[in-house]
Amino acid sequence: MPEILPLLAPLAGTQIVAFVARDGNGAMLGAGGIGWQSWGDPPGFPAWIHVMPDHRRAGVGRALARALIERTQGEAPALWAIRPLVEGEPAPAFAKAMGMEPRYRQLRFRGDAQRLYAHLVSILDRLRRHDRIPDGATCVRLDGNNAAAVAALVRREVRGASPAIGGWIAQALKDPTRRSAIDLDRSRVLEINGVVAGAVLTRRLADGDNSEIICTVVSPEVRGGWANVLVLTETTRTGAESTCDWYLFDCAHDNRDTLGLARRTGAEHLSTEENYYYAIAGRGAA
Repeated sequence: MPEILPLLAPLAGTQIVAFVARDGNGAMLGAGGIGWQSWGDPPGFPAWIHVMPDHRRAGVGRALARALIERTQGEAPALWAIRPLVEGEPAPAFAKAMGMEPRYRQLRFRGDAQRLYAHLVSILDRLRRHDRIPDGATCVRLDGNNAAAVAALVRREVRGASPAIGGWIAQALKDPTRRSAIDLDRSRVLEINGVVAGAVLTRRLADGDNSEIICTVVSPEVRGGWANVLVLTETTRTGAESTCDWYLFDCAHDNRDTLGLARRTGAEHLSTEENYYYAIAGRGAA
């Protein structure tokens, strides 16, 4: 049913088990879907529900949620809302009413590209003066040589990474001129002696100038220090030296380094979001 795919776009990249709600005349009221693969921590199936605006608050979402829960019983221990839900909007209230629990909180910021880059450069210069950057560490473009390793690193290390990440990268490599989920010009990959050790992936926003950092990842062996600074500096350099005025970026509520970066560069806090989880094991459908 191609007409439901846009409604379940967050589940792209998974094998979708879909449910559709229709009225007595066959008109679509909404759709819900399960991505049939393990996802999240603790593991469960990713899920998403979309109800047409004119039919919300009429029990359609609840009926779809019950269908997803019943279908998942015996197959997976839990369901995750595949996208974080923004505090203060209707979606979190619906999730809580269905018995879902918030598990992870993250904050969304908009930061000035020049200020972010200048601050990161100052940190990187200090690290270089103290010989903290190892020989063999370099940042390169995302390309066909490192794409598979980057996608694997993201899937392995980034909690809540989109299952479609590999497809987004492949799409960008196939047609770099097409606006896609990954911007090759403003994404950077950290390599140490030719081995992928980190990446920052960005996408160009609808205005064509500004960017969103959709993923920052480094290998556990080099996490929490120079590696993050190096790859973020080289990524923001690409924006600061072009037409990018600002970046959107997220961070966990307890990520002191990124929160400090946001505070010191005057980034604007836009919203707080939470990842919602429904534990199926040990209880029936809602």
